[in-house]
Amino acid sequence: RITSPNGMLTLLTGVNTSGQPYYELQRGKRTIVSTSLLGVRLREGDMERNFRILSFSTAGKDETWTQPWGEEPHVRNHYNELTMQLAQKKGLQRQLNIVFRVFDDGMGFRYVFPEQKQLKDFVITDEATEFCFKGDPEAWTLPYDAGYYEGLWTKDHLSKKGKVCTPVTIEAKPDLYMMLHEANLTDYSSLNVKPVEIKDGNVRLKAELVPWSNGDLVRAKAPFVSPWRMLSVENKVGGLITNRVMLNLNDPCKIKDTSWITTGKYVGVWW
Repeated sequence: RITSPNGMLTLLTGVNTSGQPYYELQRGKRTIVSTSLLGVRLREGDMERNFRILSFSTAGKDETWTQPWGEEPHVRNHYNELTMQLAQKKGLQRQLNIVFRVFDDGMGFRYVFPEQKQLKDFVITDEATEFCFKGDPEAWTLPYDAGYYEGLWTKDHLSKKGKVCTPVTIEAKPDLYMMLHEANLTDYSSLNVKPVEIKDGNVRLKAELVPWSNGDLVRAKAPFVSPWRMLSVENKVGGLITNRVMLNLNDPCKIKDTSWITTGKYVGVWW
């Protein structure tokens, strides 16, 4: 269990009786993301079930950093972090770590494949990541099968959606707005989601990744990290505009001297 710095958000995690990792997210006394499963499937074998917990470790950060350019010059990066270290009970006993960061206004998590003899080069064929939302809320989404990112956004209940691109903007009344997306997308397939189960008034979304032409989703070599799967959480829809969870989950700027970066104007056809 780990809470946000102000104590409003609480994330719970562990493994179930099948050895599959899971998480839940609460805001105050209200569950906003119910039990959702985690894991990945590799061409080299399943890394989804049969895990045992090796250890938990915690960390945190409270810093203010300066943007080279943006809506505001200074951004506060304040979170508590929990790392769950896992190892499979049988077979190759491969290890997988899951890192959670909880902010006052959202959370993120990512998979970490540590360096190990049992896992060198590997191919991810599916990601078992789930997001189970309470009460079938309405959401604004862009359809995956539009073929381009100029498709029409539509608003409907999550249960009536097909496979959609992220970000997914969710209105869960009363006074709860969320944005599901990803951050630090580096050498990895981009994230889509699809409803796979509607049960007890809840809607379970599963990660659907964009494949290479041969069907591979991700080609990687340990040590390796996935992008962050993230959720912004706000009381008002306008708060999603100024929410900085996604920005803070990306790596710091690697350009040492940013004094030459200035804004400008462009006229043309971008594609």
